[in-house]
Amino acid sequence: CKSWGISACIVLCYSLADAAEFARTFYVEQIHPIFTNMQPDSLYPYSCVTQDYFDACSYVVEVIADMRGKVAYVGKNPDSYTDALRYKEVELALREHGLGCDVYNNSGSINACIDAFLPHADEYTAVICANDNVAVLLSRKFEHPEEHNIMSFGGMIMSEHVNGITSVGMDYFGVGEHAVEVFSLLSKSRGIRSVIMTVTDAKGREKCVHGSAAANSGRDERIDFYDDEEVRRTSALENLLAHCDEVDKQILSSLLNGESYASIEENSYISLHTIKYRINKMIERAEVADKNALLSLLRNYDIRF
Repeated sequence: CKSWGISACIVLCYSLADAAEFARTFYVEQIHPIFTNMQPDSLYPYSCVTQDYFDACSYVVEVIADMRGKVAYVGKNPDSYTDALRYKEVELALREHGLGCDVYNNSGSINACIDAFLPHADEYTAVICANDNVAVLLSRKFEHPEEHNIMSFGGMIMSEHVNGITSVGMDYFGVGEHAVEVFSLLSKSRGIRSVIMTVTDAKGREKCVHGSAAANSGRDERIDFYDDEEVRRTSALENLLAHCDEVDKQILSSLLNGESYASIEENSYISLHTIKYRINKMIERAEVADKNALLSLLRNYDIRF
């Protein structure tokens, strides 16, 4: 990086330890790191842009507070700094309502975490999931997921297509946008040593909630990534859905209903060339081998258009 003339860079980190090591390494290279959703304990100079989880976590708890039963928090990763921040806000909000919760940790395999929770699922009146990946996978375990009051964080497009989830969008776009602004500021003003910023979603929580208990927000957000095969699959699915326009959805819906390319061309006036081109792009975004694997992925997660 030093040979490229880079003076500042935006860094995505998973843990405080990683962030502190990055800060030290970049200091040696005379590069200023800008951390997103991470404020490491470091003597070396850095900047950071974090988001305020208070509003989102408070809303989640308010939705379930009147149920006055046991609450489960599923999918918390003990090694994730952002998970710890989010759970802290949830715990504080629950305490204000006189509620506590049992935590089911994800230490590398979301499926293993969900399997540990499922034998006790009927003990809880509500479930708060650490993110939408957990919520989507958990909802598929229940015949009637809406009966389990599954709340989640992320506002992923995928969760809009899955029954029984209420997902609260997090302002990751705002964090990234401000990180770029900080990068630009540091690049132009060498006299600035560091910038510390917290982003609050000023749009209002009613606009960043979707699912079974609220209107769709249509926001395209990504969430924390874990080294888990199931997460890689759902992240690829999210990437696919984020790039699908109405024509793509029409093609997928027709294919899922058993129509052939020729039938779609005849009934929707979309050329065969366009259909094949769009399917190939969707195969690439979903990170699958072919059309059959693409349709299998959508059916596996019960995605409907």
